[in-house]
Formats: sequence, structure tokens, C-alpha cells
Amino acid sequence: MPKKVHAPPPQVVIPFDCSDKRIKEKWTPKRAEDLANFPSPFRMLLLGPPGGGKSTLVKNIVIHQKPHFEEVYIIHEDHSDDPEAPGTSEYDDLDATMMLNEVPNLKFWNQVCADDADGPPVKRLVILDDLEMKGAERLKNLQTLFRYVSSHKGFSLCMAHQNFFGLEPVIKKCANIFVIWRPRDRDEIGRIEKRVGLDKGALKDIFDEVAPGDLDNICVDHTRGSPAPLRLNLWTSIEIDDP
Repeated sequence: MPKKVHAPPPQVVIPFDCSDKRIKEKWTPKRAEDLANFPSPFRMLLLGPPGGGKSTLVKNIVIHQKPHFEEVYIIHEDHSDDPEAPGTSEYDDLDATMMLNEVPNLKFWNQVCADDADGPPVKRLVILDDLEMKGAERLKNLQTLFRYVSSHKGFSLCMAHQNFFGLEPVIKKCANIFVIWRPRDRDEIGRIEKRVGLDKGALKDIFDEVAPGDLDNICVDHTRGSPAPLRLNLWTSIEIDDP
């Protein structure tokens, strides 16, 4: 028998597809016609004080998605199945797939995805609204959701929170889109600048010059290929000399 000749591997990185990662949207010229139509899966943080419009903006992001999310899961501190104490009705107009008041573990998300393993990928969104960053089990499940579930299971995430300091560090590290209202704490604005990659003082200058209103927000989009990495109220690109 002739000996097999093993050719050396090519001196380049060979792409290997990950079968888990079935949702792979990208920015294209067509998608960029609507700057709120972020490619899935994304991990978005909406950071601002009460009454700024974080939940409203989340709903607008949902209706701007093309193709639309087929399933939407909402995790809200004030959700209740008790008819005598029904809890929040804030997201009733979204007709969510499921409402929860706790962050599920990995087994739950695997069960959600089990039925579509052999079919076309299902586009899903998880909305997390002002959850307390407390409890070992909750923090562990939040870390799993942001680190693994979003990437490997293709879930997009929108997390609204009032305080940058109070967020679990893994969440801040994994997020690729930040929507920021002017912080009331001067130290907080500096920490946000550092986290999102802006020079010291840049975010304050942007708020002072182009986003002075209470409802104004700045979007920093680190999605690969983003046509507008820095935006005012999601839709208007911002041009600054030294971002």
C-alpha cells in the first residue's frame, strides 16, 4: 500500500463554521437605510434616569427590525401572574412570547431553541427592564445570557437600566451597542466614556453641543461594519472632530 502523504496546512486561518451560531445578520447598504435596524444578534444597553424613554425606545427598536423578531421574551421585575396583583402592563402592547420576573438558566434557553434545531433559525429578542443586580443565581444567569446565549443561540438583548455603576461587569463588557442619556453623576459619565471607547470629556461635550434635552440620547454602536458608530437619538449620525 502506498503511504499517505500529509500536506502541510495552509499558512492562513481556515474558517470553521459554528453550527450553534445560526443568526448572522450584518450591516448592508439596504439595512443601513434604517439605522435602528441593528443586525442580530446584538447586545444593547440603554442607560438613563427614570422617565427618559428607555422602554419606549426599546419598543421602537422592535418595530424597526427587518426581518421582525419572531419571539420576544420580557424579563421585568414587576411581572406577576397573580390576578389579584397583576403587576406591570408596560409591555402589553408588544404581545410578548413570554413574560418573566426572573432570569432563566441555560437549560430554559436550550429548551426554547430545541424545536428549531433542524428548521430555519428563529430570530429572538430578550428585553430586560430595570432588573436589580442582586442574587448569586440571577447574576450567574445574566452572565450566561450575555456571554453565551446571545452569541451561540442567536438571541438579541436589550437591557434598560438606570445606573451604569450598578450593572454586572460582564454585561458591560459583552454589550456592543450603548444608548446613553446624560448621567446625573459626573463620575458616571467618565466611566461610560472609558467603557465605550470615547476620549475623556467627549461624551460631555456631545451632550452639551447636540443633545441637551432630557429625552436626547447618544448611541455608540460597536457592531462590525456599522455605517454610523455615533448617533443622536439612534437615527442621526454625529460628526465630531476628535471622538
